[in-house]
Amino acid sequence: MNGTHPHLTETEVEGSEVFRGKLLTVRADRVRLPDGNESTREYVIHQGAVIVIAVLDGGDLIFERQFRYPLRRAFLELPAGKIDPGEEILAMSRPRSRALASVKSSGSLCISPASGPCSSLERFPAAR
Repeated sequence: MNGTHPHLTETEVEGSEVFRGKLLTVRADRVRLPDGNESTREYVIHQGAVIVIAVLDGGDLIFERQFRYPLRRAFLELPAGKIDPGEEILAMSRPRSRALASVKSSGSLCISPASGPCSSLERFPAAR
């Protein structure tokens, strides 16, 4: 895809791993910008996640309450979970939630909601 938009492409000059954990890696790379100048890109490498958008017959969506430690509080969220290497996305999306036990998958949408600072693509299976 780099050749598709050469006027936007940044090229790595030098890269370094800042942190490696069980769930993610943080990198800091020096890049050459399309105009020839250099800049630094700090980003997270993550294996990705699945977020299930479950729509009930009446049009209601299914949400779950999840505690998020970094913010020290609970949030109302769409059912979600990380994708393990080699895991089939649509097959694994159902067991992520008891609330999804009776819904059927009807395809998926793959997007990157945090494409700037993160390498993961989030998968959004649609379910009815």
